[in-house]
Amino acid sequence: MLLFKHGRNRAAAFGMLWELLMLALIHQVAGESPPESPAPVAPPSAANTVGFGRHTKSGEKVKLSSDNWNPAASPEDLKAYKDAGALNPCDDIEYDKETGDIIVKYRKDGRTRSVGCMVDLLTKYTTSVDFIIGIKNGNGLEHCLKPTVTLSINCWGFFSKTCDHPIEYLYYSDTNTLPFIYSRTVAEFQSMRKFEPATGDGCPGSCWGNVVCRKWTGLAAGFANNGGNVARTVVGIGNPGGSGCTLATGTAVNDASYKMTVDNGNMHWFTTEGCAGKVEGGFPRDAQCVNKNSMAQELGEKITWEIEGNRPDSDFTQLFTFALLPQAATRVHNWQQNSLSDGSPDGPKCDEIYVKFPGSSFKLLVPKSGAPTIIETLAPPPEPVTATPPPPIEQTEDGGGGGMVVVVIIVIVLIVAVVGGVLVFFFVIKKSEPDAVEEDYFGTSKAGGTTKTKAGTTVGATQAKTGGLTTVGTKAGTTAGGTAKTAAAATKAGTTVGGKTAGGKTAGGGTTKK
Repeated sequence: MLLFKHGRNRAAAFGMLWELLMLALIHQVAGESPPESPAPVAPPSAANTVGFGRHTKSGEKVKLSSDNWNPAASPEDLKAYKDAGALNPCDDIEYDKETGDIIVKYRKDGRTRSVGCMVDLLTKYTTSVDFIIGIKNGNGLEHCLKPTVTLSINCWGFFSKTCDHPIEYLYYSDTNTLPFIYSRTVAEFQSMRKFEPATGDGCPGSCWGNVVCRKWTGLAAGFANNGGNVARTVVGIGNPGGSGCTLATGTAVNDASYKMTVDNGNMHWFTTEGCAGKVEGGFPRDAQCVNKNSMAQELGEKITWEIEGNRPDSDFTQLFTFALLPQAATRVHNWQQNSLSDGSPDGPKCDEIYVKFPGSSFKLLVPKSGAPTIIETLAPPPEPVTATPPPPIEQTEDGGGGGMVVVVIIVIVLIVAVVGGVLVFFFVIKKSEPDAVEEDYFGTSKAGGTTKTKAGTTVGATQAKTGGLTTVGTKAGTTAGGTAKTAAAATKAGTTVGGKTAGGKTAGGGTTKK
């Protein structure tokens, strides 16, 4: 409160407050973005939109998005498919002209491992389909597959312990894992590739921590090195546990593969061929946190849909949709701890993992050459965030309202300058005289203290210099009561004007001696 006792301090404080208020107003105006026209938002995919071509399913039937679709008959036919970037095509895809096989690759330096991709396939099958999952590395698989570990668990016995020795396949296949889904909608593809589970209830096991009960999920196929042989793993995405076995193929080769059969989950969910030894893990029989009954009810008995209307092929009349998911869509599994880590795998470390759809069972559905562009109905998620500076703001043709903001700021600055100048003139320059302090007859303020001169000299200090004669300084340097001699006569018994003795403390706080 002492700060506001003097009028000049009050004026300065008022001026500072005014400046702060004006600066806050400028900040608010400058921070407001100019009104922008809302960007066109693509309507989300409906629950019945499926496949790369955004076809519409209804029950066990599907209607293609247009008549501009053909089965691929040569490698050149893939161009229109690859050019449709907004629809999530698989960039690394091959068509074998001799066999008609379609090979979709999941490369360590490819885009698919980050964003996923989709293919539409024509087939004859309805309740289950077969395809090949394989892995390749140019200088041998032994250089890119992580070795497994044999565990010792459930040991018992006093003198001679007997233990079980399962192989930890799952944890060591994380560097070469391929997640995928099939027979799902576009919206489900979008949510799965961001690891957003379709939660449900009725799971047979306890699901807690970072594991939730899922009403359906996808699969992830992985590879590891078990004692010099290639090992394969299969897990349910987000489901603890999994399945692992050793193939007959050695790791010294450049290519290893096995056959997989998938269904709606009510029969087996999946089976594989090629295991040379015991299959560890009990999956998919023991699906702890996936309700396979719910999954089967959603898909129905069939995992392919019959094409209605104009069919691109008279023999292959069923549509089967398949999607590769990015690495972020799954988690690292640990069979021993029956758990999931919080991190995603970061692979593949081998050159590529691939899925081969045999030409005898499948045909790739691609847009006709010169067909109109398919309208995307659900925008893909952004690329992984990187530490790059934000892009420059694009200026609209009409200025986007930015000119008005500049004018408002200039006006406010001028107002602040004028008001601030007026305040400085009236409260600082004009009132440069010392603040008037009411004094009593003896020059002492009513507050009980002794007044100071502008130079800061106290009454007591003057007394010390005049040998007991008290002077009261003024701006002109003259005493308040006339000359020092006259002031000395006015004192009684050496008492100062302030009432203190010459031997006492002076008003300035210094002590003088008689």
